[in-house]
Amino acid sequence: MDVRKLAGRWFHSHEEDEGERVVYRNEAFDFPPARAPRDSLVIEPDGTAAVGHPGPADRTVSTPGTWEVSGDVLRVVTTGAPVEWEVEMLDENLLILRRLSKGDRET
Repeated sequence: MDVRKLAGRWFHSHEEDEGERVVYRNEAFDFPPARAPRDSLVIEPDGTAAVGHPGPADRTVSTPGTWEVSGDVLRVVTTGAPVEWEVEMLDENLLILRRLSKGDRET
């Protein structure tokens, strides 16, 4: 896996989720309208990360953290428990993950 392709801002495309698979698209994707902000995952090349969720007044609340990759497993650590995903597909526009562990909140 080319971890350089992970860097960027990814938004949850929940309409495309299937079973344990969680689909993220980059910010250039033309998403259909949603009632609340989409969950997001920001991966920086320096190992920092931010996990975004809808918060009060339907504004995104972002939690800073860190990320690392081991083989095909992406691990994101924020203030809560770490979350681990198997990376099933990664290109410049699409990130498909399968959850291996859950943190304090669904991402």
